[in-house]
Amino acid sequence: MSTLAAESGRPVIGVIGGDVPVEIIEACGAHAFRLSAAARTPGADAVELLGAAVDSVFHSLLDRILTGEFGFLRGLVVSRDCQGSLRLFYVLRMLAEQGRAVPEVHLVDLLHLPRESTRDYNAVQVAKLADVIAEWTGTAVTPGALYEARALRGRLGSALRELRARRALGAVPGATALCLYARAQTHTPVDCLARIGAALETAPEASEEPRVFLTGSTVDQGSVYAGLESAGVLIAGEDHNWGDPVADLWETPTEVSDLRTAFTDIAGHRLRLGPMAQTSGLSDRARFSASCVRRCGAQRVLSVGRRNDSAPGWDRPGLIRELGPDVQVVTLSVAGHLWSAGELATAAQLLTRQDCEATAR
Repeated sequence: MSTLAAESGRPVIGVIGGDVPVEIIEACGAHAFRLSAAARTPGADAVELLGAAVDSVFHSLLDRILTGEFGFLRGLVVSRDCQGSLRLFYVLRMLAEQGRAVPEVHLVDLLHLPRESTRDYNAVQVAKLADVIAEWTGTAVTPGALYEARALRGRLGSALRELRARRALGAVPGATALCLYARAQTHTPVDCLARIGAALETAPEASEEPRVFLTGSTVDQGSVYAGLESAGVLIAGEDHNWGDPVADLWETPTEVSDLRTAFTDIAGHRLRLGPMAQTSGLSDRARFSASCVRRCGAQRVLSVGRRNDSAPGWDRPGLIRELGPDVQVVTLSVAGHLWSAGELATAAQLLTRQDCEATAR
């Protein structure tokens, strides 16, 4: 999709992380494309540059950049939503200074403290992003173009929330939902609206399979969800930024006549989104995740902890306390973003056994 957009002359702007307001990119006539990890082991060069003690997702992203897979990008916007993305930004900037063939990069630093001063700071970050995208594309943001982009994204957000609601009823498999959430971050809103509509029209009757909620490390590989669901469970929801939280990224906007107000509106909406593990307090995160578990009616929670991702270990005890004894929480440690056959088998065993008990260990 993005290669075709680039070949047609439409600039493609890469996105890393879930905290970049892509409506700014689209208001400049460009295509926003969120980068995901590859279904292969990262090369040694990427691991050496980032350091071994970094989440494998970022090794994979850097590997794909270094091998030229994203050579069609006009630029790359990195959100500072975790230490891995920040480290990747600095490595890419260093490589550019050394003359390596990497995209131009820009860092978006949105904070998540519930304060008016934070909203104002984030509005400045959105304005800076608009200036950078205008420079990269040659097209400045206008109030009218931004409203149209936001309105289209608002329609997409509404459709994704309907998808999430149907999924919570057991009518949409988790693998299908994950694919559509990913598509919303890599394809045009018009394309996504059509795909979501088709998926809802053909949705089966509600599944009777045990419902599972995923928390902890992100999952951007559809094969993981497909493997889990083939074991006889339904992945009914998750709290990572490739899943259900995507449905809340865009709201129906109010038309305004000046960019400053629009940027402030975008910043304010982003500030009201559900707290992510790397950018929020433990109690806020626990309450949010517990509410997501209850919304989808999950009987069990799979807490995934990837090597070099410490956030799940901090979040898990609070979530267990919030849920109480009625929902079982099981823990799975995985080596990287690609789950091995053994890790999938262990997860399936944990989720389908009858003697599972919640613990705060």
